[in-house]
Amino acid sequence: MSEGNVGAVVLATHETGFGAPAELGGETAALIEVGGETLAARVVSAAEDAASVGTVVLVGGDDALGADEHLSTTGNPAKDIAAALALLDDCPHAIILPGNIPFVRGAEIEAFVRAAAAASVQLAYPLVTRGGCDAAFPEIRRTYFKLVEGELTGGNALFIDVPTFQADTAIIEKAAELRREPAKLMTMVNPLVLLKFSSGRMGCGDIGELAQKALGLRATAIAINAPGLATDIQKPGDLEVARERLG
Repeated sequence: MSEGNVGAVVLATHETGFGAPAELGGETAALIEVGGETLAARVVSAAEDAASVGTVVLVGGDDALGADEHLSTTGNPAKDIAAALALLDDCPHAIILPGNIPFVRGAEIEAFVRAAAAASVQLAYPLVTRGGCDAAFPEIRRTYFKLVEGELTGGNALFIDVPTFQADTAIIEKAAELRREPAKLMTMVNPLVLLKFSSGRMGCGDIGELAQKALGLRATAIAINAPGLATDIQKPGDLEVARERLG
């Protein structure tokens, strides 16, 4: 993988496909300013700092916030992403990021992108280690689940094969839905899989196989120490932490 050949799509929309900013008074979390800068602008900056990332497309808001391309939102996450991917014809891969993860760093994006590219898949999803999250953000509570790789929580990103998703935009919405509801992914394939999951005998490879069966494409989950990918701003308490640390 050469530098600059991965596109990035940053979603500065109310419903990102990664979870709406509930309890924030109906505001678009990505466009809330903290320390004189919107959360989405911080994500755009982090994406640009990743060596493998070339073109950065921002969807939503009234300003490009430093991104290379800017699109207005249609109000439909799948259509928003499809429109952004249409601008990334020169990029074989893309990373999709919600604009409400202001703590993410370019090094974290780069580490995930490189691991995903090395897996030679059409879809990759990060699972972030508890140790990294607890060390970086001990004041933020998360839901963790136990896999053979350790205790992990879902990251807020998707690494995709651009031509695959350009050819079948309907798969975007399905992929985002399964990311939000991992238990649904398991029961779609086989309800008995939940027993293996609850006993901690599943691994990232198993989750990738489930996604592959559900979506009909090569997929994997990647365990990674990247707390910025797991720290999204959705609740007033999250926003308070962001203001204390960034304001």
